[in-house]
Amino acid sequence: CLEMAAEVNCAVKEENILTEQGSGADTLRPIFQDLQNRVASGEFTHVFVYAPDRVARDPLDLLNFCRVCENAGAQIVFAVGPSGNDEYAQLLRYITGFVGHQERAMITRRTTAGKWRVASQGRMPNGTGKGFYGYDYDPIEKKRTVNEIEANVVRRMFRDVAAGKSPSRVAEELNSEGILTKSGSTWYPISVVRILENTAYFGLNYYGRTKTFKDKFGKRKTVERPKEEWVEIRGFTPAIIPESLHKLVKKQLGETTALNGPRMKYFLSGRLMCGACGTSQSGASRWGRMRKYLCKATYKTRTAGREQTCTESYIDADTLEAVVWSEVVNALKRPQVLIRDLQQQVRSGQDDVGEEITRLEKEVKKLKRQELNYAKMAADPDFDVGIVKSLNAPIFALRREKERERNVLIAQLSRQHDAADVERQVVEYCKKIGEGIDSVTDFDGKREVLAVFDVRVWATKEEIKITANVNPDCIDYMKNATTIEQTSALRHARSHRPRRA
Repeated sequence: CLEMAAEVNCAVKEENILTEQGSGADTLRPIFQDLQNRVASGEFTHVFVYAPDRVARDPLDLLNFCRVCENAGAQIVFAVGPSGNDEYAQLLRYITGFVGHQERAMITRRTTAGKWRVASQGRMPNGTGKGFYGYDYDPIEKKRTVNEIEANVVRRMFRDVAAGKSPSRVAEELNSEGILTKSGSTWYPISVVRILENTAYFGLNYYGRTKTFKDKFGKRKTVERPKEEWVEIRGFTPAIIPESLHKLVKKQLGETTALNGPRMKYFLSGRLMCGACGTSQSGASRWGRMRKYLCKATYKTRTAGREQTCTESYIDADTLEAVVWSEVVNALKRPQVLIRDLQQQVRSGQDDVGEEITRLEKEVKKLKRQELNYAKMAADPDFDVGIVKSLNAPIFALRREKERERNVLIAQLSRQHDAADVERQVVEYCKKIGEGIDSVTDFDGKREVLAVFDVRVWATKEEIKITANVNPDCIDYMKNATTIEQTSALRHARSHRPRRA
């Protein structure tokens, strides 16, 4: 790639040589997403990539990235594979990408089926569970072998917790002694707990305990399967602790949780940031009461060695949650702010949309002519029908994709001509969501509403700022961020502070 850049006199800065470890099937890779944003902003004139499948495995995802480059005026160049933004290069990339995508899907299915078959025979499939603290992997015997240095640390963890030490204290002592994890990083309490709860340390392994999938937003998630689907495997991992000690420690961890009181719920968890420093805030409670939110930068962590960088005090959770929920409900019942911001966006960019529709119409007509030519070839006895159909398949898929984009833009343009119609749709959408909003009082229901509108909150004791991204399905072009600011909303929060015991 650097040689190709030199051939066209492109100077490449060191920070613009991007490498990322991850699957090309995952388009949410952080560095790849950052690259797309930088290309779209016009930062680059050329993008040099080793091969198309290093960008994306799915041919449509690859087309989308090439379209981003084309719209930004950036030339995309591949060391292996057709380069350029012209339609012929896009077609060739689509064909090779489609073949690669199908091949990858078949390999995944065959590999998964093979692993389950091996596990059902009482053997651990290849490539499973190699990086495991306390053990090394023997590639010849295809089993774990005891790493005595790490195993002694594991035995120490179990003994210490059985004697009454907390996982936090164990992690702190390991870090202070310079003992690192398998990957060479710092110990955290959760890392210790995961080891203490793992049945493999007394010789019991399971295959298929979890499964990974992509949610509707394209993010990978891992969930636990039903226990009846697990496959029990013994003999893969030598026991380094007795099963009785494992049960004792598990009981000890359960009693510790019970002593700390019931686990409190915070429906702003994951959506609340400190208004002073921008660090995320987490829920905190003591003895099952005194619910509060606290900026993570206001305290130093003994295990990670992080120092205090923020001086904001805690915020009463009940007060903050009541204010945020009230603002969300009011926004749904009185969507005037949404309407004003939407109408401003609707009235802008109409000329650009019209030009894009014209361009897509030309592309659709050209692809239809190509399909007609292939249809004539298929009718000719001198041509192999199977080969002609395989050549026509990506043309057909590309034409359908262009038509879908064109139809979306046509629908958008038709709505842009009538701001009153936009207002009506927004009001109807908010009314539909807000009809039963007053009856939503449970934790899961409120979390669902916050997720639908992607509500984000920045808060201090003196000020709250709330943002909500509204993307109703009935208005596919409406992608705006609406900000509702409530200043001095918590000026009286101090009066709600619980008295010290």
